[in-house]
Amino acid sequence: MPSEPRFFSVGYVARAHGLGGEVWVNAPRRTALPPLDDVTHVFLDVRRTGRALRSFRFHRGGLLLTLEGCADREAAEALRGRQVFILMQEQQLNANEYYTEDLLGLRVLSEEGEHLGELVEVLPTGANDVYRVVRGEEELLLPAITTVIRNVDVGKGEMLVCVLPGLRA
Repeated sequence: MPSEPRFFSVGYVARAHGLGGEVWVNAPRRTALPPLDDVTHVFLDVRRTGRALRSFRFHRGGLLLTLEGCADREAAEALRGRQVFILMQEQQLNANEYYTEDLLGLRVLSEEGEHLGELVEVLPTGANDVYRVVRGEEELLLPAITTVIRNVDVGKGEMLVCVLPGLRA
């Protein structure tokens, strides 16, 4: 039985750009965008209304998109505030690789069984990602390295970690 399609949130239409119907998408990233070269359609809002993607280019920390049916500034302004998604290409992931969206919301437990909180954000850095874990008012930043991240079980919704000395405030 085929699985439901999976979508990747690119960002939100922030404004029209120019007079030709281009939209500027604010694309704040917890992690890098997947390659867009083979993307032919984008999907808007939770209803996933499809639009053919005519072109894209990076511009001032976001994306400029030209979409089918969006030929002028007025049509572009009508899309303001809409969330933009692309279909995730089902790629073979290597061991210990995960889609960011699958990690968000995981319960994080120490090796001693202590509930540390929920993984709420993945912060990209130069060397490795950092997982932001929150429990109430407490925040814990964990480097995504094998000495800290001991096991990830997306099916159970849990991540087991070793809290190294100095990681807690």
